[in-house]
Amino acid sequence: MEALLELDNGNWIVASSTGGFVFRKYADSSTLPVITESNGVLTTIAADGYQWYLNNEPIPNATGNSYTATQNGAYTVMTTNSDGCSGLSGVYNVVSNGVGAENASGISIYPNPSNGIFTLKGSMLQVGLQHVEIKNTLGESVYSSNQVQLNQVIDIQNAPTGVYLIELYFNSGKNVIKVLKTH
Repeated sequence: MEALLELDNGNWIVASSTGGFVFRKYADSSTLPVITESNGVLTTIAADGYQWYLNNEPIPNATGNSYTATQNGAYTVMTTNSDGCSGLSGVYNVVSNGVGAENASGISIYPNPSNGIFTLKGSMLQVGLQHVEIKNTLGESVYSSNQVQLNQVIDIQNAPTGVYLIELYFNSGKNVIKVLKTH
C-alpha cells in the first residue's frame, strides 16, 4: 500500500503500484473495528476473521469476535471481511487486570478509550473518594467534581482528542489513571 485516503462519505481508497497501479475501495469507516468492554470481556464488530493483540503482540488463539482480558495493557483487534480487507481497531486500554477486578484504587473506568463519556465504577466511590479531577497532558483541568457517586458518569466530549489523566483524591492520598478520548 502506498496511499490511503478517507473520502467525505467515510469510504477509504487504497492506491498501490504493486503489480500495476490499482485503486480499490478499502472499507467504509463504519465497518472498522471498535472495541467495547463488559465485565472484562472485550468485543468487536461482526467480521469473517479476527486477531486480538496485547501491547502490539498477537494473542495466541484469540481469533473470535470477543476476548476475555486477562491482564492490563493496550488491546487492539484486526478484523478481516469476506473480501479479504482488514481493519485495525484503536487501542483499548485495560486497567482492571481481568474480569471483575478493579485497579489499585478500587475504581474501574470504562470505556477506555471513548468519545469522552467515561463511567467510574467501584466500591471506593462510596467511601473515601472525595474529589475527581481530569487534566490534559499540559496539566490543565477539563473536569472537576466533589460530587462523586457509584457509577459516576463523566462527560468531557467537548475536550479535544487526546490522553487525559483522571486524578482520584481519596482520604488516604491520590491515584491517577490515564484515559484516551478518541473523538
